[in-house]
Amino acid sequence: MPDEWANRYSGSPRKDALPTVHTPRVFCRTCQTNQTLYLNLLSNYLPDEDDPNYDQLLAQLPEYKESLALRYPLVCADCSGNVEEQLKRSERLGRSNALGSWLRDNKGKGTNQTPLVTEPERRRPDRRRGGIWVWRARGCLWVASMAVSVACSARGT
Repeated sequence: MPDEWANRYSGSPRKDALPTVHTPRVFCRTCQTNQTLYLNLLSNYLPDEDDPNYDQLLAQLPEYKESLALRYPLVCADCSGNVEEQLKRSERLGRSNALGSWLRDNKGKGTNQTPLVTEPERRRPDRRRGGIWVWRARGCLWVASMAVSVACSARGT
């Protein structure tokens, strides 16, 4: 009972009991610790350029990186699946954002919009332009024929 009380009411909360805010964590605590160690050790590896050992340490930098990666693996086997899934999710999001911005930028410029003039009308512009005059002439002839027929019926012929 005292151990339970000490665990429950100790000064720091249990790290595994804290809820995540947005998404589940991609890396476990070990991976995060290894990544921090790797970056800190790597950032402190090279001295100033004035140091006489600088050229020698710079030449050994690739080997040093390999030794750090072996000592402190950046991703463990348990987290590799989460990392792959997060990378796929990010890639899908990036592609959809790129496509969306491309569509926004090309709105009204593309050939995928319905043209105002169909292809047969483009080939025969004379029909399209003269079509309105043909319809007006037909209308005038119809009105004239109606007037003649009304006049003839009024005369009784």
